[in-house]
Amino acid sequence: MALIADVEIPELPTGEATIVATHLENRCTPKCRRGQMDALLAYVKDERNPLVMAGDLNTTGKNNTPTSVRNEIMSRVTDYQFWIGQTVSYFHPLGIYKFALFPVHYLHGYNDPTAFHVPIFWDNRERSLFKTVEKFRFADERSFDFRGDPARTLEQRGRTLADSNERATKGFVPTYAFARDYGGLVGRFKLDWFFVKPFIQNPRGSGQSDWFAPHFPITMRELNESVADRISDHPPMTVDLPLTEPANAEIVSEQP
Repeated sequence: MALIADVEIPELPTGEATIVATHLENRCTPKCRRGQMDALLAYVKDERNPLVMAGDLNTTGKNNTPTSVRNEIMSRVTDYQFWIGQTVSYFHPLGIYKFALFPVHYLHGYNDPTAFHVPIFWDNRERSLFKTVEKFRFADERSFDFRGDPARTLEQRGRTLADSNERATKGFVPTYAFARDYGGLVGRFKLDWFFVKPFIQNPRGSGQSDWFAPHFPITMRELNESVADRISDHPPMTVDLPLTEPANAEIVSEQP
């Protein structure tokens, strides 16, 4: 599920950064992937180094468990949200609004697995994984950076995780696409992510240090599509991490 390495970087207070490369399961539910993330976070909780967690989290927002006709039937029989949704759709006056809002609902979660979740009406079961990461605190009381500072993005686009993962006009730039995606109408997903633990204690607080904080993320779709069959079904991603303390940083240095 993950490869973890400590990289020597003398400029950092601890002398090292911890790099975590992970790949969560695609053939399971969003709840299952959140459980895998819980296990990984518990494993790295005591890391005092600045840390980068990166990889394919398979955040499609879908249930991709191996299935059968029986499984499909049982998954609906036991899913209270399915039955409430059917009741609202067919037997309640609010049902017409549910159908009318379908285009809005589609755009709400388009390429944005971090979008808010309201059961039945604004369903996004992937959101809980991101809330888990945002609420997580390491043993040294530091957190992952969710600030999304537009000043640290190339396109000056802010909001959640924008300074570690490139945002598009709507949602994030996709990191996976089917060979035929019909101009982006289907088959494009934001699956791959950077999560960075710099020297901050509040994942969204302003006025904190930018030392080792993520800057200028890029998803290299053009490079990936520069050959006829694509280099890969996942384009490369980059993010800049300052290894020296910016002049305005407010941080108490630690001994390695």
